Amino acid sequence: NCFSRVMEGHQKCVGKDKPSGNLKILMYLADNYLYPVNFETLVYASQLLQSDAIKYGVEHFRRNRGYTMGSVYWQLSDCWPVASWSSVDSFGRYKALHFAARKFYAPVAMALFNENGGLSVNIANETMAQFCGRVRLFVSDAHFNVKQEITVDVTVDALTSADVMTEKLILDDPYNEFICADLYDADGNFIMRQTELLTPPKHFEWEKPDICVKMTDTSDGVEVRVSSDVFAKGIYLDSASAAIFLSSIIPPACEISGCM
Repeated sequence: NCFSRVMEGHQKCVGKDKPSGNLKILMYLADNYLYPVNFETLVYASQLLQSDAIKYGVEHFRRNRGYTMGSVYWQLSDCWPVASWSSVDSFGRYKALHFAARKFYAPVAMALFNENGGLSVNIANETMAQFCGRVRLFVSDAHFNVKQEITVDVTVDALTSADVMTEKLILDDPYNEFICADLYDADGNFIMRQTELLTPPKHFEWEKPDICVKMTDTSDGVEVRVSSDVFAKGIYLDSASAAIFLSSIIPPACEISGCM
């Protein structure tokens, strides 16, 4: 229990006349996710929440390049076992945030902003070369039936952040449908995928996924391919025998798939 004496002793976000770190975690969880049913679910959901929060801030900063010229997040790692904002725990294991940082801090990164009745697609280009590519924006239901689709060619100058498109998308059922955007380079190579819900995750009608994991030995280690028969987010891999360190995350295939 996160409010036990031992767990509160490992929670260093404390102070006079201020709510504890655990209380803050549960407060923000209540806004976004269903209430955790056990301690393991609390750990899982709180890491998703942390990843969402830092991603939200970094994407905002990158969109406002010129006003904000850089960002770092608190914090990278811990030197002892605690509940904290670190993205790497005291054993050196990556939390959800550390994997997400690879995506939102990518040299060329795409972000979605749902505001003023429309959805804006932003591309932040922190390279020394102009970026030319294509954005595919579409609405899908949980079973990957595409309802609306828009494709545009985009160009973003070097060291520049720009909104490349703004569209008003109408969802017939925001509790079952989501918005998805795929980014490709000029040669048609898939770069990244972003998804956006128009309702809090706790209200989305998630379907129980059938997760398929295939492992293949390679010269560099083991390649793990994860797929789902329905829309799924926040999938994590774990092992009872060893800690898992993923050296890289290969983008999913260009066709829509359950791995988001």
